[in-house]
Amino acid sequence: GQFGEVHLIVEPYYEGMPVPETYKFNGQEFKINVKGTEEIPLEWGGKLVFINSIVGGSIDARFMPAILKGIMSRMEQGPLTGSYARDVRVIVYDGKMHPVDSNEISFMLAGRNAFSEAFKNAGPKILEPIYDVEVFVPSDKMGDVMSDLQGRRGMIMGMSSESGYEKLVRRK
Repeated sequence: GQFGEVHLIVEPYYEGMPVPETYKFNGQEFKINVKGTEEIPLEWGGKLVFINSIVGGSIDARFMPAILKGIMSRMEQGPLTGSYARDVRVIVYDGKMHPVDSNEISFMLAGRNAFSEAFKNAGPKILEPIYDVEVFVPSDKMGDVMSDLQGRRGMIMGMSSESGYEKLVRRK
């Protein structure tokens, strides 16, 4: 058997964010003892700030890279929509291991699952892309196209006629 359990906090990260000193869990406030911080630039943009706050040996330090690997894999797959997660701070504060049955794979999976669960509780926001688009459409189809664009939350910024077609300038 394999055994690994990880408890972590996921929160939005912004540049210059202070290192946390406490966290609240189930109505109680706990002190965070930061053992190590790793700031990782992500291939897809943004950062992951990984904070090891394990005290008392509940998880061996040798399993931290496996936990990080599990978190990174879940961030890349996207815990909500399949889109990358970015600009996140993760604090590993507790867990359990077994002296014989724990291994790297069990902690990679535990880190992955703990991230998915904690990410949902962090109030994530989906970042929508914004595009400037020009659409050329025959005059008789103008109403249908405008309706479709507005149905996709597009903002029509202007209209004009060019060479027998209507031109819509839209920002999504």
